[in-house]
Amino acid sequence: MAAATKLETWDDYQVFLSFRGPDTRQSFTDCLYNFMIDAGIRVFRDDDELSIGQPIDTILSAIENSNICMPVFSPTFASSAWCLREVAKMVELKKEVVPIFFGVTPDDVKLRTSVYGNFMGKHELKYGKDQVKQWEDALKEVAKIKGRELKEKGYYGFSKELTREVLIKLRPNKKHVPSNLIGMDDQVETVLKLLDTKSSGIRRVGIYGMGGIGKTTLAEILFNKLSVTFDCCGFLPDVRESLRRTGLEHLQKALLCKLEPRLKDTDHIVDPVKMIRETFRRRKVLIVLDDVDKKEQIDGLVGEADHFGSGSRIIVTTRDVRVLKIGVEEFYEMFEVKEMTFSQGLQLFSRHAFRRDSPTQDFMSLSQQVVSSCQGLPLSLKVFGSLLLGKDEIMWIATIRKLEKVPDQEVLNKLKISYEALEHEQQQIFLDIACFFINTQKSHVSYMWDACGFHPATGLDVLVSMSLIKVDEDDKLQMHDHLRDLGRKIVHEEGLQYPRKCSRLWEQCEETMKILQNKEGKEAIVGLHLERLHPDSIEEVLAGLHNVRYLSLEAAELSNRFKHPLPELKWLSLPRCPASFNPHQINIRKLVILELPHSSISEKWNGWRYIQMVHLKVLDLTNCSKMTCTPDFSGTPNLERLTLSQCTNLAELHSSIVELKNLMYLDLSDCSSLCKLPEELGSLENLERLSLHGCTRLENLPNSLGKLTSLHELDLSGKPNPDENIVNLYSSIMSGSTSSMDQHLDWSSLSNIYDQPVMRQIICAKIIMIEGMWRTFPKLCLEKLPDTFSHLRALTKLDISYISMGHLPDSFGNLENLIELNARFTSLRVLPRSIGMLKKLEKLNLGGSASLLKIPEEIGGLSSLRTLSLFYTAIRQLPLTITQLSRLESLNLACGSLGSRENSQRHPFENANALPTSFVDLSQLEILEVCCEHLKCIPMLPSRLRRLVLYEFNLGVILPDISYNKNLEYLCLIFSEEVLKYHNFPQLPVSLRELRIFCPATLPDLTNLKNLRKFVLAGGASLKEIQGIRKLESLEELDICECESLESLENLSELRNLKCLSILGCPKLRFIEGLERLPLVQKDVHLGDCKCVECLPAQSTSRPECLPAQSTSQPECLPAESTSQPECLPAESTSRPSRRRQLVSLVVSKLWIPHSDLPWWIQQYLERGN
Repeated sequence: MAAATKLETWDDYQVFLSFRGPDTRQSFTDCLYNFMIDAGIRVFRDDDELSIGQPIDTILSAIENSNICMPVFSPTFASSAWCLREVAKMVELKKEVVPIFFGVTPDDVKLRTSVYGNFMGKHELKYGKDQVKQWEDALKEVAKIKGRELKEKGYYGFSKELTREVLIKLRPNKKHVPSNLIGMDDQVETVLKLLDTKSSGIRRVGIYGMGGIGKTTLAEILFNKLSVTFDCCGFLPDVRESLRRTGLEHLQKALLCKLEPRLKDTDHIVDPVKMIRETFRRRKVLIVLDDVDKKEQIDGLVGEADHFGSGSRIIVTTRDVRVLKIGVEEFYEMFEVKEMTFSQGLQLFSRHAFRRDSPTQDFMSLSQQVVSSCQGLPLSLKVFGSLLLGKDEIMWIATIRKLEKVPDQEVLNKLKISYEALEHEQQQIFLDIACFFINTQKSHVSYMWDACGFHPATGLDVLVSMSLIKVDEDDKLQMHDHLRDLGRKIVHEEGLQYPRKCSRLWEQCEETMKILQNKEGKEAIVGLHLERLHPDSIEEVLAGLHNVRYLSLEAAELSNRFKHPLPELKWLSLPRCPASFNPHQINIRKLVILELPHSSISEKWNGWRYIQMVHLKVLDLTNCSKMTCTPDFSGTPNLERLTLSQCTNLAELHSSIVELKNLMYLDLSDCSSLCKLPEELGSLENLERLSLHGCTRLENLPNSLGKLTSLHELDLSGKPNPDENIVNLYSSIMSGSTSSMDQHLDWSSLSNIYDQPVMRQIICAKIIMIEGMWRTFPKLCLEKLPDTFSHLRALTKLDISYISMGHLPDSFGNLENLIELNARFTSLRVLPRSIGMLKKLEKLNLGGSASLLKIPEEIGGLSSLRTLSLFYTAIRQLPLTITQLSRLESLNLACGSLGSRENSQRHPFENANALPTSFVDLSQLEILEVCCEHLKCIPMLPSRLRRLVLYEFNLGVILPDISYNKNLEYLCLIFSEEVLKYHNFPQLPVSLRELRIFCPATLPDLTNLKNLRKFVLAGGASLKEIQGIRKLESLEELDICECESLESLENLSELRNLKCLSILGCPKLRFIEGLERLPLVQKDVHLGDCKCVECLPAQSTSRPECLPAQSTSQPECLPAESTSQPECLPAESTSRPSRRRQLVSLVVSKLWIPHSDLPWWIQQYLERGN
């Protein structure tokens, strides 16, 4: 299995795990590695054995691009120069290091004892004092870090805790970017060169251009591409608008939270800039400030360059290039986002107007006219394409005439054409979003529009289809800043033209207050948002607002002096409402949304008696910490959404809550004092979502909960440690997206959940994760699932991984809608025969369930199964019925017992039928991994197979003829160490694009592999030559590692496509022939631990020539008593400087060799200053 960890590329990894294999691989590191992998963490697992076949720069790049590095210091860790080299690289790059001390102490690693000291002395003889001094310094530096000490017990708990901490550090921070963008690739590459992330120091790059040109999209792509390579990342969108709305300090704290996700409470931070400077001055950060319009905004957020560590990058987008300059000097590397070319614009327009990449022939000419009028502006192209979708020719011509009347530079007026095409109600929704509701939950605000008769479902669909708004993955409303400006401009111009027609006020400025202080002319106002309003102004401000439907007064000093009713008010938002406020004089009978978050009110607040609102649908009481009991809800019978999150002193729910028959959403998350729920809660027949996350004192669920037949989502997660439950998110992380997990049950918080009768009645859940229960309660050994579990007939996904469960109930087959079953690392011994009844099951993962001995024949009934994983199980033989899985695409049989006898005695010839001979009938199979340790033969393989991995390839196993597998692109053969010679290689298929062979004694015929792109050969200890390489005409990467007997490579001159040559750990290799005729300038050549390489060929000669030497220093491959020079090395030569320059330009332009591994003649060459 070790080699399987190397199939990904280095930029896929988040954690670099370095350890000494013989010490820990079969125990602790396997446990830790599997914990992190199962938690969705991408781990590069490296040790001195697993490094076989990996180019050195690939491994060091994995260190550089990993978020976290974890060296596992064990008793023989320091014996490996490879491990020491990696630790030195971690220190050099100033990576975040989490050291683990396994069987050693920090003092051992600091070289205060002989545990590591003895090894360093031996290294000094081989690598020299300077190199060893560098390694010693690195060890001492890392040992200073507060690490985690682990004795040789308690791996499970230790790995669980550490995985939880890593998940917190790696909290997702990606930006959502549409796929298939047009014209972005070249721009991305150009800005990446300006950023030059490989260089040290701090770089600032400014991206500028007109609004709607694509600056934000470009910045989001760059952020997603680069964020994994930085210690901390922060993307601040829409800085210009955010500063206007919330102020600089709020944005500074927002940046601080993005850079340090564990920081949740920022209220206590007095000087956020100072904290940013002190926290991140030694850390490599990536910061994006989007839509900045003043230089002072940059100064206030990121300050001076020395606020951040070396390698940090700051990206700023702006419409005004002057923001990026100081005086006449350019402060940033700058990139201007240009308009789209005509062909790109036509393609983008066509995608929205015709749902294809080019116009239909009938509309080609008209399309070209529209594209010309849009002047290459992506936003305009999308908006007008969406406007004209499905319209007739008359509408097209009328729109073009309107466009032609508007000057090219007046973008907003062009966009206004789409606004004018909307119906009145749709225009009102558009203006509301532009002024108030960007980044607001769509379902939330729809209540208000529905109460106003605006038909929000239809209106929002129209706005989305016309590209005027977007609904993001969190169901929040988003709008391009150009369109936001358009909406606000429309409102503003209406107020200028007709002073009594100003409809919306969203900014607390002199002009706004002037309008509000006028006793007349406020009838048109429908929306108002103000902050910190003085009590003396409130009466004057609210007077005359007879038509206002949205009122938000944040942190206002409210009094009881309201004398004017607000008869049309639909949404009242009063964050931080004081307990002294009394709404008795506000006419709020039509209110549908009431928000009182972060308020000091309690259940005894006098205002509750006046809140008798039959139309109220939404009540938000988030973080009302003085509330110990909920109010009486009898006056709000139609309530649909009730939020009581973070009411930390809430201990009881008023009995009237069970009268809310229309309640669909109840959020009680983090109500840490809540002890019980009312028994009648089950009468809420329309309840779809119930969150009890963080209700740490809640001990039991009411039996009536099982009557919640509409319940789709139940969250019972949360522990006293607020980060305890984060590990339970791993299933959604592994799937790559949480969007599919729209209904999710997490039972991890209640150890006694299976004893409760509510299970049998909750049949509407689509997803259940109980994996976390086993991790969070490691002492809980759940032996089985109750039979009542089979009543969850709507269940589509079940994860019971890491639970000590011996078997599944016989009635398990009743889960007729189950699509995915994950039972990794359980104690399952058998599967129920009824499993064959799961006709919709597509994925079955039993990997790591080491007690699983048998797969029932009924598995053949899984007619929809696509993926079957049985790695690390104890299965000896597959049933013949496995060939009935007609849709199976991926099969993992990396189980070491496959083919073994019952008494577990090892014999390679015992069980020839472990794999059915009819294996070829799996016609859809594309991926196959098999452990061959006990197999005698492998049957004929399906023709569709693309990837084949064979582990523990032994002397006796016979491969089928795979030369006919024309689709096979990837083949990996991992030989057993006992195999000394192997002659049973079949002819390899011409279709192979990647071939990896580990620990071979002989090699297959390579001469016909005309399409091979990558060849990895590792651990061929007895191989002296590699025949057939020169015939690999398509080869791009050649990796040769740890071939200790290899003396020369045959002529490589025919490998015209070779881009990367890596040769590591080949101590007897002397010549690399044909290299001088390869186009390897600016390509990669990697040499390491190849100290007998005496010469590299010069460019202009066919015979190898060597660099001159003027020293008696000897290469390590010569006997100690020898004083002779290598035959090809001239004893004295200074007559060919041009040759030496040719050599440098040919190879050294990108030659990577660790200094300690340099052949002696190159060291001498460099020391002379040449």
